[in-house]
Amino acid sequence: MAPHPLDSLAVNEINIARQVILDDYSSVVIDFREIFLQEPTKAELQQFLHLEHTGYLSPSTKRPTRLATCQYDVVGASKIPEFHEATIDISNETIVYREVVDVQHHASLTLKEFDDLIAACHASPLYQEALAEFTLPEGFEVIVEPWPYGGLDASDKNMRFFQGLCFAQDKRSNNEDSGFYGYPLPLIPVMDAQTRKIIRIDRLATGGKGDSLSGKTNSRNIIDHCVPSDYAPELLPKGTRKDLKALNVIQPDGPSFRVKGNLIEWQKWRFRVGFNPREGATIHDVHYDGRSILYRLSVSEMTVPYADARAPFHRKQAFDFGDGGAGNCANNLSLGCDCLGVIKYFDGVITDSAGRGKVSPNVICLHEQDNGIGWKHTNWRTGRAVVTRNRELVIQFIITLANYEYIFAYKFNQSGGIVVETRATGIVSVVNIDPGKTSDYGNVVSPGALAQNHQHIFAVRIDPAIDGDHNTVLEETSHRVPINPETNPNGNFYEIRQNIIRESQWLDAAPQHNQVIKMVNRSKKNPISGKPVGYKFMPAPTQLLLADPNSVQSKRALFAHHHVWVTKYKDGELYAGGKYTLQSQKEVSGVADAAARKDAVEDDDVVVWNVFGLTHNPRVEDWPVMPVEIHELHIKPADFFTANPSIDVPSNKNVSSQLYVESSLSETLTVRYPYDDSLITSTVQVAGKKEVDAAVAAARAAFSVGPWSKFTGAQRSACLLKFADLVEKNMEPLAQLETIAMGKPINYAGWADKIEGDVFNAEDGVYKIVRHEPLGVCAGVASWNATFLYAAWKIAPALAAGNVFIFKASEKSPLAVLTMARFYKEAGFPPGVVQFVSGAGHTGALLSSHKEIAKISITGSLGAGIKVQEQAAKSNLKKVVLELGGKSPAIVFNDADFQLALANCSHGFLANTGQICAAASRLYVQEGIAPRFIAAVKAEFEKAASTMGSDPRERTTSLGPLADKAQFERVMSFIHAGKRSAKLLTGGKRKDSKGWFVEPTIFLDPDHDSSLYKEEIFGPVLVIKTFTTEDEAINLANNTLYGLAACVYTRDLNRALRMSSAIECGAVSVNGPMIPSYQTPFGGFKQSGIGKELGKYGLLEYMKTKTVHINIQSQQREGRL
Repeated sequence: MAPHPLDSLAVNEINIARQVILDDYSSVVIDFREIFLQEPTKAELQQFLHLEHTGYLSPSTKRPTRLATCQYDVVGASKIPEFHEATIDISNETIVYREVVDVQHHASLTLKEFDDLIAACHASPLYQEALAEFTLPEGFEVIVEPWPYGGLDASDKNMRFFQGLCFAQDKRSNNEDSGFYGYPLPLIPVMDAQTRKIIRIDRLATGGKGDSLSGKTNSRNIIDHCVPSDYAPELLPKGTRKDLKALNVIQPDGPSFRVKGNLIEWQKWRFRVGFNPREGATIHDVHYDGRSILYRLSVSEMTVPYADARAPFHRKQAFDFGDGGAGNCANNLSLGCDCLGVIKYFDGVITDSAGRGKVSPNVICLHEQDNGIGWKHTNWRTGRAVVTRNRELVIQFIITLANYEYIFAYKFNQSGGIVVETRATGIVSVVNIDPGKTSDYGNVVSPGALAQNHQHIFAVRIDPAIDGDHNTVLEETSHRVPINPETNPNGNFYEIRQNIIRESQWLDAAPQHNQVIKMVNRSKKNPISGKPVGYKFMPAPTQLLLADPNSVQSKRALFAHHHVWVTKYKDGELYAGGKYTLQSQKEVSGVADAAARKDAVEDDDVVVWNVFGLTHNPRVEDWPVMPVEIHELHIKPADFFTANPSIDVPSNKNVSSQLYVESSLSETLTVRYPYDDSLITSTVQVAGKKEVDAAVAAARAAFSVGPWSKFTGAQRSACLLKFADLVEKNMEPLAQLETIAMGKPINYAGWADKIEGDVFNAEDGVYKIVRHEPLGVCAGVASWNATFLYAAWKIAPALAAGNVFIFKASEKSPLAVLTMARFYKEAGFPPGVVQFVSGAGHTGALLSSHKEIAKISITGSLGAGIKVQEQAAKSNLKKVVLELGGKSPAIVFNDADFQLALANCSHGFLANTGQICAAASRLYVQEGIAPRFIAAVKAEFEKAASTMGSDPRERTTSLGPLADKAQFERVMSFIHAGKRSAKLLTGGKRKDSKGWFVEPTIFLDPDHDSSLYKEEIFGPVLVIKTFTTEDEAINLANNTLYGLAACVYTRDLNRALRMSSAIECGAVSVNGPMIPSYQTPFGGFKQSGIGKELGKYGLLEYMKTKTVHINIQSQQREGRL
């Protein structure tokens, strides 16, 4: 499919343009700068867009020519780069225009030039001599941070320079992210970009108030008074705060937006998103409900001038869009970090140092967000409130420019408004200052670090298309009217004045008169107000450029002299600060030049530029990383619609909102990440007796008198199906909270309306009816190895049977099920039907001993099961189902499928690092294949060990750590004991010093009475014995207190049937691992437990059986039957 005319250049298109240039300049060196889409002229693009909007596009429709702008240096025999710009016809692979750019202009910088500066410093004797003037503490290394040179001084001639700010980094932490900005060094190396050599070192003043412009102490120990400036969480002296609980954005039904290529549709909005290396994300062809609003919207430029009067800081001024390009510096955004909710990412394509196209992934994120109340009214007569939420669609990109970050967002709302938001964050730029000094040029934010005063001034370019292209700009202000008897007898009237902008010009903000800039179409009148349809914005009265008008800083940024510029549209005129800003001495071809043409702009194709900024006089609170400073430009409809366009937004109640209930206990759970033992949270509240009693009371009420008691089987089924859908849609965030083998409750949704009883013939005159009825309030407790799975196993059949349920997760893994709790509300379960409590063994004991709970199901250890059974018996003889683990055997006969058995006895056993109750941790191999099979298992274990140590959150990780330190120590104690009673074949050690990793371990021929052989280890520890006969294998398999599961590997069907009958356990798997199925019951014999989970048998465990006899003989005598 042909690209849309507004689609950015693809990699292959950039490569075509590159090759066209190379072919045309075969005898010289080409140093590429940028290759990007040259947007079609407005005239030809509008013809195409008109056909697109009216539905007349076809494959044969003529499309605007795909053009690429190519900026590059030509390096000939003189070795002096000559800056060229060309336009390439991509389809025909020809140059259609080229020019040699005036020598006063410089091409934008590339990251390669920054690399050149760092390399030049390392190779420069001049730089090394300057460093030798200082004595750095042991373990410190010097960091050079490249910067644009700024505006050229008169003595600089017209050469291309780069400079570097220097810092020292403490390497003793062995952490590359340790902060270095707290250790500034007072020197700046300057590189000649042509020779790539350091030509001078600028020594910096370090004095303060009262000192001269060059004042300094000349101390060799220049950073001895400085302190660390770390921001990485692992380096913070006191760590991160411990009381912050998760706040997740969940969209169970998916997003409300639709995306096709770069076309976005959302809530009556329709527009395209673009991306280029200079402006980053751009917005095009904006319509609302089929009506045109904007042709193009972009952040056009930004300048950051610094106010330190000491040389060389008069040159310290960046043009972050023009000098290097916002798109080139765009971050690759991360899921769940930079944007929340359901995210659509857009990739960008930029140019590498050789001029080839390169995909920069995830540079733009698209997502929805809630921004509080949209509108609300309460009828005080009836007490009814109608309220809607203000949902926004956000197109966001983030750029990093050395120390600073900028977050740019275009936000569309349901009331027809557009917000351009800028956020400044990152690290303030600092220079060294002598001990005890303060300065007029900035603020000391850390000992020895002076954060210089500076400004951030932005320009947003708005190309309106208000119901068409012929628009007019109005300046509207409000003014006081003096008291007069004819028009304002009481003095309360004020008048609105309108100034029609007839020619291109600038305007400054006038907040004292509530100045509003309106962009209107005077040929289209609003049928209600009679005024022209339009959009408006209020220029923020932020401070403009403070540099003296005669300074180079000021001359380079004429756009920053006024808040609003109105110009006539001209193709290619996109940049407020001019096309070329690097090392400029004045602004050329920028918005000031466009306004100076004095073009007629009334009822014409106009462009409006809004300039705003932040005068940043740093605070100590901006250190070591500054909180975001936010500015928003609001572009709103003004008589464009006939009513509030968001009046039809539904007034929905958020079912995920919860009432905060304070725990009666001060105790909380601590959850750690076993990969590195880092803290996940320590704020999960523990439920005490008060909370458990409240949960049981709510459950009892829901069961007895609430709407749940009247739900039919079909209604319960519908709720379970809805819940299953919600879980499926939210698997990604749930999986981040717990590694889960997902159990979907959809199976029990099918059972909910198919619970049948029995009716027996009335041969003796009595009908006999057997009914299955719900038990009432049920509870479940699950172990940590698969908490989410066990929650599904227990809750789903209980609800299908008509019960209510209280679930307690393991104290080690409460997060996923607590997140899941809100899905029950969204699925339509009434309040009280499903509840979750958190806590350790004490909370579980409150459930198992509660007299109002009719049944408890527990998955856990043998010791925990015995305690639950005792507590249940002492309270109300409640029904108990226990799944208590096992010591399951795997039996491999000589005729087994070797590779199948090997895979299941090695990698199958190591699933979840052996932390599975049904794991076959005893392996019995028939002697005929034993040597070869055992060697193969050993090899697979060692292969698995070689890949251990990676983060479990990575999709490629197959073998993770044990659950926590306690489990690690428990497993290692078995290994240490095993070394005394068996032969260690492989493993047996900790893997890596970080995290709770244990190597996959094999022991041969352990003693039958050893703990290694008898007890459930719950880790990656396998014991192997050999056998000769079938009877011997049966005896070995049954020589255990447990009886949960077993695996048999043989090609002999008769043997498989004999073995499955003879082995004393609840489940036998032939030629495969034991994987529980929702169609069959799961549960063990002996000390592996009591009762069953899953299948119809698991459902019946949540029901009580009632017999009803109806004597019909008397009815027959009376003739009623």
